Amino acid sequence: WTLQITAAISPDGTYQVVATATDTAGNPSVDASTGEVVVDTDVPGLSSVVIDSDNAETAATAETATNGDVVTLTIVGSETLSAGAGTVACAFTLDSTAATNADTVANTGGNTWTCVFDLDDDDAEAAVAFTISFDDLAGNAGVAVTAVSDGSSVTLDDTVPTLSSVSIDSD
Repeated sequence: WTLQITAAISPDGTYQVVATATDTAGNPSVDASTGEVVVDTDVPGLSSVVIDSDNAETAATAETATNGDVVTLTIVGSETLSAGAGTVACAFTLDSTAATNADTVANTGGNTWTCVFDLDDDDAEAAVAFTISFDDLAGNAGVAVTAVSDGSSVTLDDTVPTLSSVSIDSD
């Protein structure tokens, strides 16, 4: 048989479930429950969002990247994250147009995730923008994030430099 109880539990936390029964002779059973109930209504957040590229300029905060460079968005959740299907979702754009190459999302350990994609010649020369969608294991949706937390940026510049004039001076 089953028993269903609907109750308002507050505040958030972990609650022990205890289930016992008494037979018609008044003999109580032992606790037959096998778990706990966790109440989580907190909206998850991101404590860190950093964008970087593998361009030789990797020490710069405002980086310039070129075709073929790898852009990595590293995020740290305030708690364990998922996105319904088990991963964080990232969407990259350049000049309001979706990036040509698809991104790869990975949990690199704990609450840290990365979203990675390769810049392509078909991508517009512009700052790399993004939107991060995520939720927690309880299904509470986080507020979509579109900004870094450390001032970092990556801008695609695939224009080949030209010389406007060359002069040689001799004695």
